[in-house]
Amino acid sequence: MKPCVLCCPGNPRLLFQLPKVRVLECRDCGLAFVDETISGGGLQEMYNAENYYKEEFAFYVEGIEDKITEDNLASFARARQCMRPGKILDVGCADGAFLGKLDPHVWERHGLDISGRAIQKARESWGGRGITFYCGEFLEIPLPAWYFDVVTLWMVAEHLNDPLAVFRKINQVLAPGGVIVVKTPNRDSLLSHFAEWLYRVSLRRLSSPLSLYYTFLHLYFFDEASLSRLLRMSGFEVAGGWQEERYVTRHALARFKWWERVVLRSTVALSRRARKMDALVLCGRKQG
Repeated sequence: MKPCVLCCPGNPRLLFQLPKVRVLECRDCGLAFVDETISGGGLQEMYNAENYYKEEFAFYVEGIEDKITEDNLASFARARQCMRPGKILDVGCADGAFLGKLDPHVWERHGLDISGRAIQKARESWGGRGITFYCGEFLEIPLPAWYFDVVTLWMVAEHLNDPLAVFRKINQVLAPGGVIVVKTPNRDSLLSHFAEWLYRVSLRRLSSPLSLYYTFLHLYFFDEASLSRLLRMSGFEVAGGWQEERYVTRHALARFKWWERVVLRSTVALSRRARKMDALVLCGRKQG
């Protein structure tokens, strides 16, 4: 079995055997992860695919990229209380739309993505507006130490082969007092727990709801405890955090049957009241 990246090797056990993915859980820290590592070339091939968004979101709808950008801008506005303006790096910047919406008089903007297709589109759309883009794996790209004031990862941490190595490098490129903002699917959400309950009471026959969360495109599945531990192990102190709903959960229901839409909307409403929503945002401040 693949070892736990936080406990190394930890005490992993089989959590779910789904059609496309085998999910493990560390008995020591509770981190969940898939029992495989995707090579750098495999990652580039995956994210360069024209239909990546349709693979990533089983309930894909046209225009979802713009709605996701709006969600990220709202998350960033809420995180502003934890940070100072200056130099920002968006890891996993995709087409650069998030950076393009930031005020260039407040931010020196940098974006990085493993997808050559995404970076080409970003440079065509925003390259002439003072944004610097890098293409490649984050760990392999030389970046200046102690340079950035903010680093953002919008739904990226769950895709990383080695999140601990990535977060430690982010700590190195951040200036003293700099802030990392991480948004990731929340494993402790009511939707995730409900899907797990359906899987177990059906004696593992009803796996499709669970597969929407434990997708083969994600390598790690965080809750607040495991993400906080990752931040602390990387040299950050947790400076703030909250849960929120993702656009794909609120509105992208076109592909569901009517009764599935009723169940999903009811679960989303309950998740608000229980404060167990499907996206987790944490801000970490560089110590020292």
